[in-house]
Amino acid sequence: MSSKKLKHTNVGESEIGEHEVELPSNTIHMNICEYKEGSKSEHHRHAYEAILYIIEGEGYTMISGEKVEWKAGDAVYITPWEWHQHFALTNTKVVSCTNENLFKNISPKKIIEIKEKAS
Repeated sequence: MSSKKLKHTNVGESEIGEHEVELPSNTIHMNICEYKEGSKSEHHRHAYEAILYIIEGEGYTMISGEKVEWKAGDAVYITPWEWHQHFALTNTKVVSCTNENLFKNISPKKIIEIKEKAS
């Protein structure tokens, strides 16, 4: 049997926040993000693509000045290097899938910076 962790159970079940799913993929990355009503993510951008799937709740994402409203069952695509920030109007749970691991494997010595926070 492989020593790689192939299954994670009850990810994010116990606390609010961002929960990384550390599956052994060289190309895709996944987080379960939980936001309390009225909270928001940091304003940031990254070199990789992101797809958000809204499991529960309502809110919106500001993507380079454009407001994209979402609710449970919606998916939102964020292109590389677009400044964005997520806002929860209700308690919200989101699955975030990216190709961040691909970029980390392409540039293991940080030849390129792949994520940036707004100042």
